[in-house]
Amino acid sequence: MIKKEKCFECWFFDVGQGTSSVVYLGEGQAIVIDCGPGRSKQALQFLRKHVSNIKALIFSHNDSDHINGAAGILGNFVDIVEKIYFLADGKHEKVLGLLNTYDPEKKIPRERLEKTSEGRGGIFHEGNVKLEIIYPGFISNLEAENAGSRRANQTSAILKLTCGEKCVIFSGDATITAWERLTEEYLKERPFECDIMTIPHHGGKITSGQGQGESEAQKKLYTEIIKPKYGIISVGTINDHGHPSPETISAMVESGIEVLCTQMTSQCCCDLELIRGVNRIIAQPSLSSREEDRTGSGRSKNVACLGTISAEVNPEEIKINQLKTHRQNRELFSKISAFKPLCGKC
Repeated sequence: MIKKEKCFECWFFDVGQGTSSVVYLGEGQAIVIDCGPGRSKQALQFLRKHVSNIKALIFSHNDSDHINGAAGILGNFVDIVEKIYFLADGKHEKVLGLLNTYDPEKKIPRERLEKTSEGRGGIFHEGNVKLEIIYPGFISNLEAENAGSRRANQTSAILKLTCGEKCVIFSGDATITAWERLTEEYLKERPFECDIMTIPHHGGKITSGQGQGESEAQKKLYTEIIKPKYGIISVGTINDHGHPSPETISAMVESGIEVLCTQMTSQCCCDLELIRGVNRIIAQPSLSSREEDRTGSGRSKNVACLGTISAEVNPEEIKINQLKTHRQNRELFSKISAFKPLCGKC
C-alpha cells in the first residue's frame, strides 16, 4: 500500500462493462469515484481491506454501470462516508433511490456535482493533493436536467486530481460537446497534457449522434483538447456496444497515448479463451477469471487484458504498477494468431 512519501494511489478496478475507481490517500482514507454495475464487488473488497474513512463518494453521472455498485458500498460503509456528490442529469432519481434506502435519515451531506459560476469546484484539498470538478458548470448541468436522460453523457462530470505537477483526469462518459465546452471554460493551454486519463464512455462513441463524425471527434479530443500519457479504458469482454471503438484506439495511438484496457474484447481476439489460457498475473481484485467463463449462449466473458490497474502518484512521478507485466503479457499474446489488437501493441 501507499508509502508516506507518496501522495496517493489510484485504483481503476476491473468490473467488466462499467467504471469504478478508488483514490487511496493513505492511513485508511479514500475517495470513491463511480461504483460499477450492480454485480461488481471489486471496490467493495478493496474498501473492506484498506479503508476506514471515505472522504467522498462521487458519481460522475447516473448510468447504471457507474452507480449500481453503490448499493454494496453504501450497504457496508454508509457510516464512514463523509459526503456524496452526484449530478442532476435526468437520471438522478436512481441515486436518490439508493440514498433513501441506505441513508434514509440523510446523515450524509449531499452535494450537486458541478462547477460554480465563480469556477470553484473543489471536492478535496489536503497538502499538495487536490481533487476538483472541471466540468460541468451550472448551465450545462441545468440544460441536461431539463433535457432529461437523453443528454446524460453530455453532462457527465470530468474531474481533475493533482499531486504537485502530476495529474489524473477522470472522464466519466463525457461527450465531445462536453470537452469542447470545457476548453471554453477551463483549459487555457491546448492540448492539455496529463499523466493518466480514464477514456470516456469505455472507449466508445463520444458524438452521441450530434452530427459530428466520430473519427473527427476522437482525433480532435486527443490532438487539440487533451493528451494523456496513459489512457485507461474500463471495458467488459462481453459488451454489445462495440467498445472500445476502432476510431478511439486509432486516435489515441496516433497521438502517442499508451492504451491500457481492463478486459479484452472480440475486437482484439476472435478466440478469447486462447488469451485467457496464457499463464500470467491478473492484478486483483478483478472480475476477470482464469477459469473458462462463458455466457449461456457460449460467448467468452471476463477475459482480462490487464485487469485492475493501479498507479502510485507523487509530485515527481507516476508509476503504473502493472505496466511491465502488461508489456510482457502483450509479447505472450502476440504468439497467438487470433490476437489482432486494435492498439497494435504486439
